[in-house]
Amino acid sequence: MTQSFVGTTEYLAPEVIMQDEYGFSVDWYGMGLVMFELVTGYNPFKVGDTYTHVQKMNMIVHTEIKMPDSFTPECADLCRRLLIKDVSKYYLYLLAK
Repeated sequence: MTQSFVGTTEYLAPEVIMQDEYGFSVDWYGMGLVMFELVTGYNPFKVGDTYTHVQKMNMIVHTEIKMPDSFTPECADLCRRLLIKDVSKYYLYLLAK
C-alpha cells in the first residue's frame, strides 16, 4: 500500500485524491477511464479550463459516471466494475456477477 499523490488530474482515482492508502485499485480505475475514453472519445472528467483543479477533484470523488446509451451492456458493465469510487467495495463489486 502507498499514499503517493501523483498523476494527471483527470485520471486520478478517488482514493488518491482522498489521500487514502491504495493498491492496484488505482490502476484498474485508470484503465476504466482509458477504456471509457477509447470507446466514447472523451474523458468524463476532462472539462476544460472552466473548472479549477479542486473542482475537478471533487467531481472525480463525488460524481458518478453515466454510461452512454451507445455502450453495449458488456462494455457498460466492465466500465462500472473498473470505475468504482468506494475502494472498500472494490473487490466484491469487481467479482460479482
